Amino acid sequence: MGMATYVGQNYGAQKLRRIHQGIRSGLLIQLCYCLFCLITIGLFANSLSELVIGHQPHLVELSSQYLRIMSTTFILHGSLMIYRNTLQGLGFSMQAIFSGVGELVGRGITSLIAIATVSYTAVCLINPVAWALALAYCIFMVNRKLTMIEKSF
Repeated sequence: MGMATYVGQNYGAQKLRRIHQGIRSGLLIQLCYCLFCLITIGLFANSLSELVIGHQPHLVELSSQYLRIMSTTFILHGSLMIYRNTLQGLGFSMQAIFSGVGELVGRGITSLIAIATVSYTAVCLINPVAWALALAYCIFMVNRKLTMIEKSF
């Protein structure tokens, strides 16, 4: 959420280089956080699942699978938040809202696939697919808007 304020202040000061640096720094912080979570989940997924679910091997396995998938794809969500808040900080709130449409489409498509294939893995991928679609849109829009702004300065 801090990206919106950071970007807005630097946009107002016409310091676009700092906006680019802020995006890179935010992505690096997110990557470090996600790597920590990936390692932690990789080592302790079964134990963490059993802590919540109890000793039910089949459910622990399903829960662990979900945690592993989410930990490998959580970088998508963090990156989405950085780019979506960058759009808001640049004053393009409507485009940030439109990225939610990408999430909705991703969830819908993946849900249909999960139903058609009766696949638990597809269920686990519903959020990551939604994040990926919205992220692709946000990256495109941020790059487009920053290029447009740079030309106007």
